[in-house]
Amino acid sequence: LTKSQFEETENNDPILIARDMNAKNQLFMIVNGQSEEHVMGTAQSKRNRIRKHFFDLFNERQKRFLFSETRNKKLEESIQETHGWRIKIPWGWKMLRNSPDSNFVWIGREMPFQWVSINWHEGNLVDDELSVGDFIWSWPSTYYGFVQFNHYKFKLNHVKFRNHNAWLAEGIWETIDLKESKGGPFSSYLFYDEKNDRTYHLNFLVHSPGNDKSIYMRQMKMIVKTFSAHQ
Repeated sequence: LTKSQFEETENNDPILIARDMNAKNQLFMIVNGQSEEHVMGTAQSKRNRIRKHFFDLFNERQKRFLFSETRNKKLEESIQETHGWRIKIPWGWKMLRNSPDSNFVWIGREMPFQWVSINWHEGNLVDDELSVGDFIWSWPSTYYGFVQFNHYKFKLNHVKFRNHNAWLAEGIWETIDLKESKGGPFSSYLFYDEKNDRTYHLNFLVHSPGNDKSIYMRQMKMIVKTFSAHQ
């Protein structure tokens, strides 16, 4: 730091953030304050801005990794031809179940287990919060058969999904009546597409015992956000 920059961090703003300083897609941050209270006071006010910088760069790197030219385009095209909607599928992911009669598609990978499922119904099912909660709560046992959601940390919030009014459910999933129990975090988006008069449910979950799940969940959220209800 120059003398003036050093004095600025000590006397006023103790946090400096710069992007692409020595390399492309690099985030560079300097923290220099008079005391812990000085630093933490500013960090609290800048918390969302700092996190956004890290998350934006994470998303840029992950997009290059997940959606490169090696992604599973053959499966993408097969799904689009059969069902009329599109989603980007990374390399190494495969079809786990395809049930046209019940409007259900399940894709994923192992090590760790990452699952994304898409289910759709005719009409609008998202106007009433109680009905939405009941639908999402009963959904896993109906379509997975051996999975249920747990009340622990279950949340349901009204959000936007690609400009659609939507509901986001988050919480913990667990297996039912299996010798080897499994579980982990899940998220679900439920939204209504006015153009084709359909309600879509996009569920994603991970099983990776003893490991951090946050990166895997963020990867699947990026995959789900590539979903388009139209060709």
